[in-house]
Amino acid sequence: MNLLAHALVSGESPGRVVGGLAADVIRGPVSEDLPRDLAEGIRLHRRVDVFTDAHPVTLRSRGRLRGTWGRYSGILVDLAYDYCLARTWEVFSPEPMDLFVRKVYGYLPAYIPLLPALAGEYFAHMVREDWLTSYGRWDGMRIALQRISSRLRRGGDLSPAVRDIQGVETALREDFREFFPSLMRYAEDSR
Repeated sequence: MNLLAHALVSGESPGRVVGGLAADVIRGPVSEDLPRDLAEGIRLHRRVDVFTDAHPVTLRSRGRLRGTWGRYSGILVDLAYDYCLARTWEVFSPEPMDLFVRKVYGYLPAYIPLLPALAGEYFAHMVREDWLTSYGRWDGMRIALQRISSRLRRGGDLSPAVRDIQGVETALREDFREFFPSLMRYAEDSR
């Protein structure tokens, strides 16, 4: 899953939500120095990733893109699922997405001093470029894929994958609708 989904499945605790967003930039063991809710959010993010990566529906979704994109198909499905979540938000949350995103961005300043400097920079970019909302637009997906491409060890540009995601959008939306309720239950049981 990508950031929008991680924020939603993290629950109501601000620290757990921020931990869920910070997990991608915090590697290795979770520091014992972190506040409990922040550490729980990082751990939940990691469990959600394992659950998602092994789920038969997400494996099917990856197969829809694997032919062209190989090992990057997992990254593409994560982003495509955030696109699907943004486009069907009201099905999964009673809170309007714009209010949810503002609330999440509002949580970040209190936790930035507790995290490595890299996380502070990451969050600054996230808010300035409004990553969470941008996942619901094709141009936002393209920009997210360019951003991810710049961090890949072997280089390459993933942004052309937007065309391929659009080509299987209906199937990915169906996969997402089948998968996401089970992820929400899993995350709730794991908190």
